[in-house]
Amino acid sequence: MSTKHRYMRPAAATLQNDPSAASMCGGQMPLTLNGALYSCAVGSTVDVPYGSGVQGVNFWIDLGEVGFTEDRPSLMGRDYGRTFIDKSLGNKVLTWDGAAWRDTTGAAV
Repeated sequence: MSTKHRYMRPAAATLQNDPSAASMCGGQMPLTLNGALYSCAVGSTVDVPYGSGVQGVNFWIDLGEVGFTEDRPSLMGRDYGRTFIDKSLGNKVLTWDGAAWRDTTGAAV
């Protein structure tokens, strides 16, 4: 399985301190990159293969790697702080603490 990341399409207002960025934010929808079509509303998210080019377009925000429980990467202690959005657990955001995946309450999952 290829790694997927979840991206959020920001509103131009989030970039108001940079007028050049704000004018490009959001961009034309739908967006075609490398032959694949992507579309989502401002403030919404879309899951796309990492390296697709979405991360470099229109200031979309990378929320982290996404997949099902069986897709979680096997990590080591040095990967402390890495996040994963687990679709099997209702899109829970998990963080690797160096020994286990933990949800936002601190419970190991």
